[in-house]
Amino acid sequence: MDNRVSEFLYTDSVVFHVGYYKMDSQQIEIIDENQFRKFKPWNGENIFLLNGFFNKDDDFFNKEEHSTLDEILTWIRTNPAQYSLKENDIQFICQRKILVDFGTFESRAQDDGSKLYLHYKVCRYDDIIYISEVPQEEKMDTFSKKCCYAGITFGDSRVEEKDDTFSYIVAECRFKDITCLIAGDPDCRDDDGFIEINTTSERSFYDYEGWTRGWLQSYLLGNQKLVYGIRPVAEFTLIDVKIENVNHVPLKWGSSAARANQICEGMLGRIHSVLCELRDNVPEGSTCSFTYKGEGECEFIKNNENVFLDMDYIQYLEDVKQ
Repeated sequence: MDNRVSEFLYTDSVVFHVGYYKMDSQQIEIIDENQFRKFKPWNGENIFLLNGFFNKDDDFFNKEEHSTLDEILTWIRTNPAQYSLKENDIQFICQRKILVDFGTFESRAQDDGSKLYLHYKVCRYDDIIYISEVPQEEKMDTFSKKCCYAGITFGDSRVEEKDDTFSYIVAECRFKDITCLIAGDPDCRDDDGFIEINTTSERSFYDYEGWTRGWLQSYLLGNQKLVYGIRPVAEFTLIDVKIENVNHVPLKWGSSAARANQICEGMLGRIHSVLCELRDNVPEGSTCSFTYKGEGECEFIKNNENVFLDMDYIQYLEDVKQ
């Protein structure tokens, strides 16, 4: 088990690993931390990051986070270690991506002038709130697709073995008085721990406040390192690789640890604020839709629907009570 507390001042937030799994042919396989893909150090080779780009369709670019709520629930009910939600005081269950969006999302205008917001369905069952993202289409322009594809190519180049399965960390994230159970997929690991891999241009690499999403993704899973593949501003050839300790990244955001703490607390505080809104507005046994507008602002619509949880999972919860 990997327990980590930040070196900075935001000690109200703590991450604990409670399990690991991989998806193979739509089946969950319980694994341990040593079965994740291994990081392969860069030896200075030139890599063109857009090889194969023009063979990909739009569906390829809609896969930011692969874990689903149903997968997390399947892990809970099939885990041989019989993880207890009640004993660990779990109040929320969702994907890592949802918490990252709560902490970093800013509303922006779309091509038609309307505002882009994020949409979710939530339900409360046995005093635990489950959050599921409502898929929505957001068309990426060609340059954004190239950046996305370059990141995938670089990530694949930095692991010793490439396969089409994804391995996940299941983690408890504690925000002050709230505990969430989340799942997310780190890119790989080395002897020191788990790693998140990104690409960026030379100019953007030194815009450290642009690292906030990558930092939050890593922090929420307890990852130890961020690896950045550097490319020229308008080109997609790898020219350098930088490796950063996740706990040291915030110190690049300002002239002092206090400034680093302010930015981190801002993101973690927005997550806590949204979770508090959900806790106060979702009644037991009900389903709600809610829209997230950024900066902690939520809008709720209460539905006359039953909870949307899988019946096998509900039966599991009832059996545990026996």
